[in-house]
Amino acid sequence: MSDEFLIRCKKRFPELTFLKLDAVSISTKTEFDSLFSNKVLHHLTINKLEESLKRQQNVITKSGMFAHTFWLGDKEFTMEGMLFLFHNRTILLELISNYFTILDTYDYKEFKEDDSILVIAKNDKSL
Repeated sequence: MSDEFLIRCKKRFPELTFLKLDAVSISTKTEFDSLFSNKVLHHLTINKLEESLKRQQNVITKSGMFAHTFWLGDKEFTMEGMLFLFHNRTILLELISNYFTILDTYDYKEFKEDDSILVIAKNDKSL
């Protein structure tokens, strides 16, 4: 989440708590009912994504949920030092389902038809 987006969220929804955390370590002792990321986790390698999902499982309350968006495809590149990893839909959902119950997915167009996916999942797997 960019600093500008964080400022806008806090201004629009002052009753909610918004935090900017490292996507892998998620260094906080707080538990959350939900987590949201918009095209953030595609900057992680598969191994780092799996570490993030394990950590998310610990910080999302039992029966809490997440909503994350990812790029779909079969490419990987680095731009200005940042990794951009496009995911195979099946492999991505299999990885997520190791830690969460997937409630819904929605493929959508960011630039090209079906180049993106929204995944909504529930934390009801045992830790």
